[in-house]
Amino acid sequence: MEEKLKQAYELLSRIPVTGDAVDVMAAVRALLRDAYKEVQELGRQGNTGPSES
Repeated sequence: MEEKLKQAYELLSRIPVTGDAVDVMAAVRALLRDAYKEVQELGRQGNTGPSES
């Protein structure tokens, strides 16, 4: 999951934006960074994903 988030962030960074889209892109990138941090934290806690019950 971390690798997918990282790849999405990098690909998104390649899209040129202007005008109002700059604020939208900044918000999306911030959300991706937050999601990446949460996934890293879950990994440190030993939670690798949903359990298979």
